[in-house]
Amino acid sequence: MRRFLRTVILMLCMAAVLAFTAAAAEKKDSQSAVTAKKVSGKTYLYYKDTGKKVKGLTGLQELPKGSKNYYYFQNNKGRIYASGWFNKGKNYYYASKNGKLKSGWQTIGKKRYFFNRKTLVRSTGWKNVNGKYYYFNSKGAQVTKWLKWKKYTFYLDPANGHARTTGWKTIDKKTYYFNSKGRMQTGWFTVNGKKYYANKSGVRKTGLVTINGKKYYLDKKDNGAMKTGWVTVKGKKYYMSKSGSKKGQAVTGWMTSGKSRYYFNSSGVMQKGWLTLGNKKYYLNPSNGKMVTGKKTISGKTYDFGKKGYLTTTPTGAWSIKVNQGTNVVTVYRGSTPVKAMLCSVGLNGATPNGTRYITDKLRWHELMGPSWGQYCEHLSTSPNSVWSSYLFHSVPYNRYRDPRSMSASAYNMLGQAASHGCIRLNVESAKYIYDNVPIGTKVTIFRGTSANDPLGKPSLKKIPSWQTWDPTDPNI
Repeated sequence: MRRFLRTVILMLCMAAVLAFTAAAAEKKDSQSAVTAKKVSGKTYLYYKDTGKKVKGLTGLQELPKGSKNYYYFQNNKGRIYASGWFNKGKNYYYASKNGKLKSGWQTIGKKRYFFNRKTLVRSTGWKNVNGKYYYFNSKGAQVTKWLKWKKYTFYLDPANGHARTTGWKTIDKKTYYFNSKGRMQTGWFTVNGKKYYANKSGVRKTGLVTINGKKYYLDKKDNGAMKTGWVTVKGKKYYMSKSGSKKGQAVTGWMTSGKSRYYFNSSGVMQKGWLTLGNKKYYLNPSNGKMVTGKKTISGKTYDFGKKGYLTTTPTGAWSIKVNQGTNVVTVYRGSTPVKAMLCSVGLNGATPNGTRYITDKLRWHELMGPSWGQYCEHLSTSPNSVWSSYLFHSVPYNRYRDPRSMSASAYNMLGQAASHGCIRLNVESAKYIYDNVPIGTKVTIFRGTSANDPLGKPSLKKIPSWQTWDPTDPNI
């Protein structure tokens, strides 16, 4: 029995010694330098000091430990990946000829890549490296300069290692702004409390610009910031609204500032000298544009403009009408003087032809397409001697003959934009004005212009509720 116990104890001691020896050998091996050798076209790893093949290791391994030299073993017999790309599932690696895996920034075949310094995996998509963001395509190559990602545009700056740009950046003599996430800004945007504007391509605009039909001044001296108040551009004065929904927009029409009144045309330019609006004549101080009131001597003649600042005149000369399809505005003239502006609806998709026409008749009610009916109608013929025409001035259409309470509210609310089949629709007040005042034979010019062609501007429209079936301007209701 004692002999048996001695034998068991001896065997346990020998096993412990062997295990310790193996562990020590393994530890020694893990600290030993290694070298790669190619055998029959396959690359294996060997210990330099013993010349033995590295065995028993698989996957990603650091050899020697602490050296930051990594290898990827294909099996436990010492074979490693070498000389190029390889992948494990979706993870891609790159091994040099001696099998060492690349890490960090690497240039391979003229393209830049970044390999995670811990996992050695090739990066794709956005990557934060030392606080800077870079972008790598689906194959891991670094993307440079302009990048479209989802619905955003970025600039990966060559001057900064192709890192994502933020803030102001001038590229090819054009200035852009990228927010804190690197997204290029378009349209209106705010930086440090100031408003700026960039077009669809992201290019910052400066100077006097028109945006959605409204003029703004973006001060080049202030990096393109939107200005309010008085501005002078090429000798012309404008006033940009200081508050409200129209902040920054150039004022048109009359403006009161303190005790002074000014007038700005449809382009926003402050007017000076004589100004005629309808049958009223004003005088605006030539030096500062302020409207004159009371008595004033001009060129040796004294006028009395009264408290309201105008002389009442009766325009003379032949009647004429201009229809601006670009703005859906009708302007009535006596001689060269514009006397009345009206909102209209011309034809959709160019259904109203441009050109010269003449008023050839007057019809109190007239059947239109549909059928529907219009009030205060005039045919517009190509000759003053021809009555027939497919095009008319008329009110917004009604569903029933001689029933002013059967109007289409939706058609009324479209005044100021193209909506008809080709005729020129007006509200009742405007249609009746032409019917009552403008004679048969009057010349009508139809053209496509801009707001600059509307000397009295574009009247506003107060929309009506969908249930309302009468024209609020109709004097008979």
